[in-house]
Amino acid sequence: MRIKERVLVFVNKIFGSYDLFYKRVKNRTPEGMKSFFSNFILPYGAILVLAGFVVISQFAHVSAESIVLDNADVMDLDPVTVAQVTNDISVYTPNLQEDSVSVVLAMKDQNFVDKPMVTETAQTVIAPPTPAQDGRKSNITYIVEGGDTLSSVGWKFGLKLATIKAANNLSSETIKPGQSLKIPPEDLSAASLKKLADSQKKKVAGASKVNKTPGSSNNGYPYGWCTYYVASRRYVPVHWGDAKSWLNSARSAGYSTGSEPAAGAIVVTGESWYGHVAYVESVSGGMITVSEMNYKGWGITSTRTLSAHGGAVRGYIY
Repeated sequence: MRIKERVLVFVNKIFGSYDLFYKRVKNRTPEGMKSFFSNFILPYGAILVLAGFVVISQFAHVSAESIVLDNADVMDLDPVTVAQVTNDISVYTPNLQEDSVSVVLAMKDQNFVDKPMVTETAQTVIAPPTPAQDGRKSNITYIVEGGDTLSSVGWKFGLKLATIKAANNLSSETIKPGQSLKIPPEDLSAASLKKLADSQKKKVAGASKVNKTPGSSNNGYPYGWCTYYVASRRYVPVHWGDAKSWLNSARSAGYSTGSEPAAGAIVVTGESWYGHVAYVESVSGGMITVSEMNYKGWGITSTRTLSAHGGAVRGYIY
């Protein structure tokens, strides 16, 4: 039997049964009502429920497959897979944008980037700064400040380290705040450096020949001051003035002066407005032990040890 004929037979059967059931229901006889529910409502209702369940199941299945297929192109939330994907990232990782749509499109298209390009650039050579030149014609005195180094002082005045060290008879590059430095107007020539070095050697040699002529408590300086005490240990002309003037006064009087310590020498410091002088008792390495008056108080005699080339030391009188 053809499909069309089968459909017609099925429809006639349904509507024929319907007419029979309708007549029985219309008459509202018990047999009619019972026959209607048992022969029409129940079988055909069951068929309709079963058909609806099948349709809904198929629709849910198709939707689930669609979601799985869509999400399969985006990511797998399995931790093991995520860790593996993270470890596999290399220079061939897809070039992705920040928004999620571009990410999905980029992963589908597999728009891989090439290896990073390495570009060689020309090396830039930076010339060292040029030391400052102030155009001076004579020496000046520079007081070392906190943070200064011999190199920074050299750059500040446009001088080489050798010049500053030679001009100040420095045996090292260590300087301290408050230390006085002689700054020449320009770098010294090799010949000048040699001459200055020879002169310093003579001064050091002369330091061993300290004038130790005994002083007197009847010297011309007022009692209680540093100048009085030193003049009581060594002979000092009375007209040398305050302690800060003693270096220049000593040079004018023909005394040897220098920057190297020696036992029996007079050390001149800048520890007060009037200056300060003390008697060098001994020298040990880079330290000197001195005796003095008025350092701890007027008329008080005391001793102490200090750096032979400290920032307060202005020089020595031999």
